Amino acid sequence: MPLLHWPTLQREVEEVYQGAGLQRMSASWLSTLFAILAGGSVFSSERHPDRIHQAAELLEVSRSLVDPWNNDFSLDNVRTAFLTSLVLNELNLKSAAWSGLGTAVKMAQDMSGGSLRLEADMRRRVWWSIYILDQTMSLDMGRPSLIYDADCDVTLPEAIDDHYLHAEGPVHPLNADSLTHSLHVILNVVRSIPAIVQARSSLPITPTRLSTFDAHFANCQRAFPAACDPDNPLPIPPHMLMPMAYLMSARLLLHRHNLAPTCPPDCSYTAAETAKLIARTNATLADAATALLTTHIFRSALFLVITEQHELAGVCIRALKSIDVRRDVAVPCGRFLSLFLSAVANKRAEVAAYLPRSVPGFGAQRPPAAAFQEALCRDEELLAYLGADLQGGVESAWVWVGAERDAMPTAASASGGITRSENRTGLSAEDLRDWVGWDRLDGQLRGSATEAWSPTSQYAPHTLPPIKMEPMPGPSIPRSSIPPNEGSSASPAPSAAKRNTERISIANII
Repeated sequence: MPLLHWPTLQREVEEVYQGAGLQRMSASWLSTLFAILAGGSVFSSERHPDRIHQAAELLEVSRSLVDPWNNDFSLDNVRTAFLTSLVLNELNLKSAAWSGLGTAVKMAQDMSGGSLRLEADMRRRVWWSIYILDQTMSLDMGRPSLIYDADCDVTLPEAIDDHYLHAEGPVHPLNADSLTHSLHVILNVVRSIPAIVQARSSLPITPTRLSTFDAHFANCQRAFPAACDPDNPLPIPPHMLMPMAYLMSARLLLHRHNLAPTCPPDCSYTAAETAKLIARTNATLADAATALLTTHIFRSALFLVITEQHELAGVCIRALKSIDVRRDVAVPCGRFLSLFLSAVANKRAEVAAYLPRSVPGFGAQRPPAAAFQEALCRDEELLAYLGADLQGGVESAWVWVGAERDAMPTAASASGGITRSENRTGLSAEDLRDWVGWDRLDGQLRGSATEAWSPTSQYAPHTLPPIKMEPMPGPSIPRSSIPPNEGSSASPAPSAAKRNTERISIANII
């Protein structure tokens, strides 16, 4: 989102350091500068506590330079409010970010058009950056949008890089694509979000409407660079995944809306494409991953686990491991994945016990993988876990249908602001101590994959319980064909000399 004209910012910062000093700069420009530095701190490679404390200090300086009674907003005022909201969103303080974004929207709507070509284009860039964050947070959080398309008549900015944009107007290079931003291709995706929100007002979304959205997303995907094609085998740099996150996340959230026991998940293809893109990155995601991408990787991992695409799920978990504390939402996602893997393992054991008896014709044979997976994907408890944050809201979740809203648990507010880890992660110190860690989570996934496909563990053919044999006089009765090692150790098989006098205990059969 190119809301800063980089050549202008560089020149102004150089002037400050070459003698102009901070005193000669406007308060609005200084507040924007410190908001920029706060955003840089969030994405820096400093140690975890130091990075957060630095970002909090810089945001506080930026806030102190803002005039709360200002009645004449400039572009820097809007940038400061937007950057503050963006930083809070990356720190997983979504409600605070949502509130700050409302301020940025009102400021931008209050401004009049710029006179210079450069300023006019930068205003369009800032406005559409606000629009992107507004629509994305609306879809992600289930909140109403602050900007309505019917009220928006701002034209799109120039689709060129900053160094081609000058005060006298843009310079259009021949046969040159934008290299430093993907604003236009992101907007192709984001402008469909109001229609997605409207479609989600009904449950379920009809297949015809889903097909229409999928066709639109396919067109949007073709507008991205060729390297972003999931079927392209060439490696891609991590920063190219950031624009793709808007497309992948919107598509997954659209289809996830139909998630219910009567409608099995159909989001696995989006999750698989996400994992394939991540697998082709030529570096770690730690420096580039946004909160949006981190959350989308987590949701993708859930769908890959329940559809037993364990190799691709492992790609997502290792990507989250590389991000780790660089994004505050990552560790809570990891803890939830550990819970989900345990729940899937328990359900797999239950299904393995009853499926051969419930499906005619299986006998002692191993049940087909398709029937086994269908049973898991229709399990109500697993689907509730699979929805994750979808089930966190009374309005968006089917699991709360018919419940008393007043009885819904609410999180207690905590003091400490940005620097308090519990505010950013929702995890107490005890929760963090219980966190198994990324390596054990990866091992848990590998163990789950082994259990899923091992014919001697979870898929073991069902046999009758151990049968107690008692001698009785009379004719010989054929023995049950139970393998010798599967009988109870407390009831050893009788010797061959007594086989002619065995009978089956009625109590044991019952």
